[in-house]
Amino acid sequence: GGLEELFVEARDYGSNLRRRIDRSLRQDVLPVLGRELGRWATASGRDVADDGVRGELEAAALTWVFRALFLLYAESAGHLPMSNHTYAGRSFTRIAQRAAEEQDVADRNAKTLWRDVGALVEAMRTGQSAWGVPAYNGALFAPDGFDGAEILEAASIPDAALAPALVALARDPDDPDVGVDFSGLEIGHLGHIYEGLLSLRLSVADRDFRYDAKSDRYVPASEDGVEIARGDLLWLTNEGGRKGGGVYYTRTELVRHLVREAVRPAFERHLAEVRELASSDPRAAAHRLFEFFVLDPACGSAHFLVEVVEELADQIATLLGELALPAVRQELDALRAAAGSTFGAGIEDTALLKRLVLKRCVYGVDLSRMGAE
Repeated sequence: GGLEELFVEARDYGSNLRRRIDRSLRQDVLPVLGRELGRWATASGRDVADDGVRGELEAAALTWVFRALFLLYAESAGHLPMSNHTYAGRSFTRIAQRAAEEQDVADRNAKTLWRDVGALVEAMRTGQSAWGVPAYNGALFAPDGFDGAEILEAASIPDAALAPALVALARDPDDPDVGVDFSGLEIGHLGHIYEGLLSLRLSVADRDFRYDAKSDRYVPASEDGVEIARGDLLWLTNEGGRKGGGVYYTRTELVRHLVREAVRPAFERHLAEVRELASSDPRAAAHRLFEFFVLDPACGSAHFLVEVVEELADQIATLLGELALPAVRQELDALRAAAGSTFGAGIEDTALLKRLVLKRCVYGVDLSRMGAE
């Protein structure tokens, strides 16, 4: 019926968007970040032939990419205040729009776009009340202590180089005047993108290269077709990178099966205990409700844990429709109040329940700090 067609259309949009993003990252965004960060590193006295230096630059490029994806998704999904005129003018969406308007005349010496992205990162890091932005509770936007963060604080990329990368990532490839709705991305799509990028490594070009889209690789270039000059950094595929790092992507169907067949029955037994306790001590039942723990000791991009959060929150919402647990209601109201007048009024109970489940019931560990973040 109509609902099924809408579901299929939404699923296909998300999958197509994931493929487009993956392609633009590999062909248009990462090449710019690798080349320009390499040039900045050389100019600042760093030896890009050193494996450790290139490792830091790799991490910086990937951190920049996932900051960008986070911001574009949050802006499209309404998690950041695009209705706030000041924020909208400073948003990543607007920065990319300006890049589209200016890319043909972008200055090789100006670094305005890079600084504007940096100002947005700082707002996410510390909060910006005039923009209606609360501080982000995580390490992704930290100035240090996270892979590549210190490089991004010190480096800069010229507008002439960064503008085409921003356009390729955030604007419609058929019409750069039109933005892209990133809200169709799911955690599984981000997992695909993240894990796919783990196979890429920065190398020093030993000759001039150009990218050949047909073979999806760099090939030696003639003088008039050089895209990567000798001595610049370029991304090459390390075929062992993904599996060598113990990274394996778990399909959505299998993740949902695991949650349905393993987590759900255990949580249903737990809720039965909560119901029984609520008949005599509602406050103790409210405390007991969140004493259910799920650990993924190799969480990767947390696909499994996200499905767990959805399952537990849905089950708890059903329970709260049957039982009066005032202590849980008080916690939800406190979370809503903490979000402030800008965000709190529009937050549904289901979203707040997911936050409680995430904070109390779900734990993930991974060797990759980017994956865990």
